[in-house]
Amino acid sequence: MHRHLKDQLAFLSSRDQELYALIDSIKSEELSHLEHAEKNLTSRGPVVSMLRRSIDAVTEVLIFMSTSGDSVRMARELSAK
Repeated sequence: MHRHLKDQLAFLSSRDQELYALIDSIKSEELSHLEHAEKNLTSRGPVVSMLRRSIDAVTEVLIFMSTSGDSVRMARELSAK
C-alpha cells in the first residue's frame, strides 16, 4: 500500500498538485495507522511474521487487480526516467 501511494505521489508531483495533496494526506493517514498497529502489536513470533507477509502479498495483488495494472505501468514509467 505504501509503495503504491509513494509511486502515485512521484507520478503526480509534476502533473496534478491538487491530486498530489490529496494522496499525500491519505499516505500520512495510512502511515499513522501502520505506526499505531506496529506499536500495539505485542506478538512478534513466526505466525505473525507469516501473516504480515501474506497480508502484504494479498494487498499487492488487490491493488494490481483494482487498477488493471496501472500501478505497474506507472512505476515502469517512473523508473525509465
